[in-house]
Amino acid sequence: MLPSAAAAPPPMPRWLGRAILLALSGALLAYSLWMGRRLREDSAVIFLGQAAGAEWIVAPDPVSLETHGAGVVSRIFRITFATANPMPDAVMTVRALKHVQAALDQTVFFAPPENLEKWKIPQTAKLPTVQPGAHELRVVVHNPHGPVALWARLEPAALSTGATWEVSSDGLAWSPARLAANRPTPQIAHEFIPPWPALVRAAPLLLGIALAVGAAIFFAPRLGRIWPTARPVSRWRGLVLGAWSALALHNLFQVPAPAGFDVSGHLEYTMHVLRHWSVPYATDGWQMFQSPLYYFLNASLFSGLKLFFAQ
Repeated sequence: MLPSAAAAPPPMPRWLGRAILLALSGALLAYSLWMGRRLREDSAVIFLGQAAGAEWIVAPDPVSLETHGAGVVSRIFRITFATANPMPDAVMTVRALKHVQAALDQTVFFAPPENLEKWKIPQTAKLPTVQPGAHELRVVVHNPHGPVALWARLEPAALSTGATWEVSSDGLAWSPARLAANRPTPQIAHEFIPPWPALVRAAPLLLGIALAVGAAIFFAPRLGRIWPTARPVSRWRGLVLGAWSALALHNLFQVPAPAGFDVSGHLEYTMHVLRHWSVPYATDGWQMFQSPLYYFLNASLFSGLKLFFAQ
């Protein structure tokens, strides 16, 4: 008697599927609300959220992808305005990344204490009576750990931060402020082809690879009749390793020297091994804390190859 086929598992109850979907939707909603609150209120999250009445402005510094050393960054923002009537009840609302000081016509009227941990909370300051005529409003912002940004609104003058403001690092040379939302493109991005044109250019090669892989998958079971002495796995492994070796040899001559992440520190480690043939202390250099095997292999390979090249 033939054994009976295993019974198929019962289908999932409809209510259970709905309950799982509802639980996942609730979890996603709760996470979205929690993250939204963090973006709005948590000062540890550097996020310049949009708010009605003004724009976040920053200095028009060029974008750099390099690391920056620690140190206080300060910028002075200013704008000139005129009023025909006195404003006895002028109030400025300000948010700044991170510490802020404001002055009207070189008279400081707003200098909150060094509470840098609450920079996202709007702060208000009452100005002295603004007399009719031309005035200059200056706001100094400094950040001990990164770039600075300013969001401010002055009422009832309907004056708010935007592209009409100026910014300076020393109070002497001024340039137009940049809206934080207008992020410039790093200079290095102009050295590469944009994604879509690059995809179109590489499409024939990618299509050829796809067709070759598809053909290999389709004909692999049939190649045993042509090449019966080799196992399929061994055969394809040899082809892949050969192609990888050819690609590595080609790329070896395309990379300019020296190139690589933290290359100067790793070269320093290798040179230490070449000079002393000993493991350095971690305090001897930037990358001297690394495991030594790789660098001893580099030094040994260099010592052997330098015999065939001019010094």
